[in-house]
Amino acid sequence: PSAEHIFGTNSAGNDAYAQAVHGLQRSLVIAITVSLLTTVIAAVVGCTAAYFGGRVEQVVLGIVHFLLVVPSFLILALVSQRAGGDWRALIVVLTVFGWMYNARVIWSLATSLREREYVLAARFMGVGPFRIVFRHLIPNIGSLLIITFTLGVVATVQGETALSFIGFGVQPP
Repeated sequence: PSAEHIFGTNSAGNDAYAQAVHGLQRSLVIAITVSLLTTVIAAVVGCTAAYFGGRVEQVVLGIVHFLLVVPSFLILALVSQRAGGDWRALIVVLTVFGWMYNARVIWSLATSLREREYVLAARFMGVGPFRIVFRHLIPNIGSLLIITFTLGVVATVQGETALSFIGFGVQPP
């Protein structure tokens, strides 16, 4: 390490800091994209299931519970290996298997919100169900969505790093 090279250089003379920043760039793009997509999917699915209740809620939660028991890390490894380390395929697979836990948490909060006065008033005024979900339920769980997004970035980086460690993640150019 020196003033010119904060992390020092490797045996070939390459700046270790520049390599770390370049590697972090791809990881952050993947993490932020996956976290944003999973948060949006979880918010829509969780709030929709909570608002409609009854049979819709049972079907949606049945699908969520089924997907929770699927061995997602094994499928992630297989699909990312089959894709040849393409980071766009990794984003898709991480998104497909990353929204279920958050949807369950959002559903539990949204079930209490569906009985609030402003939701009942909107329903009695003839506002459509999807407008109630998108204009009343989702905005009122914004703090939970921010926390979910932030923790999702961390979880995605951990998942991507684990896959890369065993050789199935993003491949170096």
